[in-house]
Amino acid sequence: MTDLSDLSARFARLAAPTPRTLVKWRSDDDTREGTARHVAYVSSQFVRQRLDEFFSGEWGLAQESVPGTWADKHGVLQCVMQATITIHGLARSSLGMGADPKTADSDSFKRAGVRWGIASDLYSFPPVYVRVSGGKPIENPWDAYDRAMLRKGVQEASPEIDKPAAPAAPKPALKKLGLIAPELCPTCGKKMWNNVWVRKPGQPDFVCTDKACKGVVRLTDADRAVLMAASPTEARAAVDAGLEPALVDSQDDLPF
Repeated sequence: MTDLSDLSARFARLAAPTPRTLVKWRSDDDTREGTARHVAYVSSQFVRQRLDEFFSGEWGLAQESVPGTWADKHGVLQCVMQATITIHGLARSSLGMGADPKTADSDSFKRAGVRWGIASDLYSFPPVYVRVSGGKPIENPWDAYDRAMLRKGVQEASPEIDKPAAPAAPKPALKKLGLIAPELCPTCGKKMWNNVWVRKPGQPDFVCTDKACKGVVRLTDADRAVLMAASPTEARAAVDAGLEPALVDSQDDLPF
C-alpha cells in the first residue's frame, strides 16, 4: 500500500528551490541603458534528475507532435510538442516549441515539469538586467539578480516604517480599458464588453454595452481558452487538433 504521507512529501520536494549552480541564464530581447535582461532557465536533464531523485522508476513521459502550422513572435516556423509527465497515475501536460523537433521535445518536457513544481521558483525571479558591453555580459547574472532582490526588498520594506504609504491609484474601470468583445450583441446588434478576464464562475463572458439591453454571450471552454491565449491563432489550431482547452497556455511569461 502506498504511504500517502510519504508520497505527499515527495511531491512537495519536486518543487524545492533550484540550486544556483544548476540555473542557467540567457539574454532576452529587452535591452536598456547598457544592460540586457537575462532570463533564468534549467536544462531538461535537471528536470529528469529531479524526477529520478524522488520518483525513480515511478514516473513516465509521453510526448507527441501537435499538428498544424506554428510560428514564434518573429514569424519563424516552429515545431510544437505536447509532453505529459505521469507520476503514480497522476498526469500533467504542457506544450513546448522549437525550431526543430529536438528543441521542441526538450521545451515541452521542461514546461510539463513546471506543472509538477520543478524549477517553478524561477517564476518568482524579479526582472534581471545584466550589465553588458558590446552585446556581451560583463558581470555574473547572479550579481544582477542579488541587486534586483535588494532593490525589491528596500522598496517593499521602507514605506510602512518611515512614512505613510501613498494611497493606491484607483484602478481604471474595465469599460475604460476599451475591452470590447470581438462580436456584436446577439440581441440588439451593439458592441459588447469583454469580461473574460474578470468574470466569476457562472457569469457571462460578453455583456452588451447598452445597459437597457440584456444581451449576453457565454463562451465554451475552448473558445474562452483561445481568446485568452497569447496567440489566438495558434491556440485555435491546437484546440481544433484535439488539445484540451485547459492545456492551451494563456498569456504568461515562461522563464524557459
